[in-house]
Amino acid sequence: MIVAANRRKPYPEIARDRIDAAKLLKKLDDHADNAETTPMSGTQIKAAEILLRKVIPDLKAVELSGTLTTRYEALSDEELNGVIAERLRKASQDA
Repeated sequence: MIVAANRRKPYPEIARDRIDAAKLLKKLDDHADNAETTPMSGTQIKAAEILLRKVIPDLKAVELSGTLTTRYEALSDEELNGVIAERLRKASQDA
């Protein structure tokens, strides 16, 4: 007997689909532009922030540190062809 696979989305995906990010962003934007006509309590603002984090990724700055060293050699066409031929020969021997 073959049982049909459960094709429902996992709950977190369903919840994310139900969050209307555009509506939340508009409400926050209206509040930021003119808090008198679109008042929001601190709790409402925090709730909107939490919901938005579920559907819109945070952009965080990442700093890379370290040293990058590269080796550069000027090769003639003949020398470059020789290097390529040697590497191809080694690759075919390893295979």
